[in-house]
Amino acid sequence: MNALEEIVKFNVDRGLTQFRDEAEYAMLTEEMSELESALYLGDEHEIVDALCEIIVLATWAIYKLGYDPGEALEQTVLEITSRKGQFNQVTGKWEKDQNQDSSTLYKANYSKMM
Repeated sequence: MNALEEIVKFNVDRGLTQFRDEAEYAMLTEEMSELESALYLGDEHEIVDALCEIIVLATWAIYKLGYDPGEALEQTVLEITSRKGQFNQVTGKWEKDQNQDSSTLYKANYSKMM
């Protein structure tokens, strides 16, 4: 069983299967705040912990919405990797090529997967 499946099993075993907007947002906001603090302190362990908790919470939320988190993630990766662009040294971010032919872009299929 992979990590995403373990997260889903944890939720199902505990009956945590109902998506609630405010609760999901509150949990993610809390973890983002912890990430912000860890980044400020330069605490790499806590940075990794916060990022992993965000992944766990996002996985739970995707499952509760009725999607297979692994398949949804694969669709996201296909979409992202179809984009052309370049790394911007100044911002430290990947910037999409705004002139890319839209017919060369993959659009993630987030139809209900469960």
